[in-house]
Amino acid sequence: MEKFALDHTSLDDAFFGRMREHFRDEEILEISICVGTWLSLGRVTQVMDVSVSCPIQLELDDPSERAEQPEGKAALSSA
Repeated sequence: MEKFALDHTSLDDAFFGRMREHFRDEEILEISICVGTWLSLGRVTQVMDVSVSCPIQLELDDPSERAEQPEGKAALSSA
C-alpha cells in the first residue's frame, strides 16, 4: 500500500485487480481504512510537531505494588 501514501492517484483498476487476487473487497476496504488512518495520524503529528516519545512518566503509588502488576504493566498513579 506504499502507492496509497506516495502516489494515490495512480491506484487504477489494474492495481485493484491485483489486490483482488489476494483479498476480498471487504478486506481491501479495511486495509485502505487502516492505511489512511495511520497516514493521517502521522501527518497530523508531523504538522503539530508531536514528539515520537511520550514525556509522561508512569509511577507506582507504592513500589511494593510492582510485584502485583502483570509483566510489562505499570499501575497508573492516582496523582
